[in-house]
Amino acid sequence: MIEIPNPKRNRRARYPENWASEIRPSILARARHRCERCDAPDRAIVIRGEGEYAGLYVLPPLEVRSDIDGAPVSINPTRVVGRPVTIVLSIAHHSDLDPANCADANLWALCQQCHLRLDLGPHTHNAWLTRRARLSNRELFHLPERL
Repeated sequence: MIEIPNPKRNRRARYPENWASEIRPSILARARHRCERCDAPDRAIVIRGEGEYAGLYVLPPLEVRSDIDGAPVSINPTRVVGRPVTIVLSIAHHSDLDPANCADANLWALCQQCHLRLDLGPHTHNAWLTRRARLSNRELFHLPERL
């Protein structure tokens, strides 16, 4: 059987030993435990807008903000339709995807949504590579595209 390459394999081993004990906490502290793009606070439960309210989030006590830059938006917060989400900050490598590059200037504290936006290109490319490898395996073994 041909193995599909996994770009994430052994990725955790590429992080420095002091990642969890020093680097991650220092980046979160620098960011005041808030997303450095949309200003959403870590561990807060917010309402992420959906439909015509996509691009907004509501903080308690009823403060509406843009999920692009965190700027306050003047709209009645009780009108925003969406789903509750717990904000969990992660640390993103914004100029490269190299876990070993832990320079302060290369690391941002981001919420899940902002981190996914930042990594959209690489995620899309990896998904394409995975689909291509699977299709190649099917062609090799004369398997239909769907089983």
